[in-house]
Amino acid sequence: MIGLARIPVDGSALRHERDEEAGVEPARLEGKIVFIGSSASGLQDMHATPVMRLCPGVDLHALAADAILRRDFFVEPAWTRGGQALILGAKVTALLAGRFNVAFEDVQAIAPAALRHRLLLNFEGLAEGINTDAVISELLKTISA
Repeated sequence: MIGLARIPVDGSALRHERDEEAGVEPARLEGKIVFIGSSASGLQDMHATPVMRLCPGVDLHALAADAILRRDFFVEPAWTRGGQALILGAKVTALLAGRFNVAFEDVQAIAPAALRHRLLLNFEGLAEGINTDAVISELLKTISA
């Protein structure tokens, strides 16, 4: 992020700019965009995002402002890397088998290695003893060649 600095405060550190006992010098904030908020989960300002389980609301606002200021409007989602790994792995599997074209069996062969670490089971899945390889296997059964 552009110029990200977290300033720890104890509740009284950010007071009126003329207060000599303030914990942050006004000059330090001059010309800056300042987001004031908490990252304490107990305050219920935590939000799930596609890339993080929980992120403080103030961080989401800062990240959005940072992207706008940098004119960086597109982010490659993490799930695309799984698709890339699946495709490249299937191509390598086909080449190792002496073929120049990818068959569905190549995708099936590489899917557990390419995807197992990208899936997170929730508590119910873990409690029932389900593992990611079983989920991938069931998924592959639903896809026709």
